[in-house]
Amino acid sequence: MKVVIIRDLKGVGRAGDIVEVPDGYGRNFLIPKSYAKFADSTTVQEISRKKAEEKSALESQKKADEKLSKILGKIELIFSLPATPEGSLYSGLKESEILAKIKNREPRLSPQAKLADYQPIKKTGDHSVILLINLKSRIEIKIIINSKNAQK
Repeated sequence: MKVVIIRDLKGVGRAGDIVEVPDGYGRNFLIPKSYAKFADSTTVQEISRKKAEEKSALESQKKADEKLSKILGKIELIFSLPATPEGSLYSGLKESEILAKIKNREPRLSPQAKLADYQPIKKTGDHSVILLINLKSRIEIKIIINSKNAQK
């Protein structure tokens, strides 16, 4: 019996897969428990249409990420923060502050974007961080931290 797997099921298949299973297993377990549907022509067409839509959405997202990578790879973020005369910051530059500044410059940045292996920066000067847009896109961003000392 051919069935379309609705939910991932260990040892059987992943959601959207069309698999051949024994008749009793399909009829008595998979279909009643809503793990699968009969693989008739309309169901197969629906699954292939959904896979095509997902593939096109993934491709468009990939193109958008590449475009965003080119834009973000060229930017420099400049921060003016209070520091000691030796150049040590009173408070380390946090990941959230860097991401907020990046999002101000490029609002299309995904909310899931984060910095790779980030430790707060505690010195003035030039630094670089790696921005992860998704699992594959890694962008190096330059950060310049200037000392802002309050004059009294």
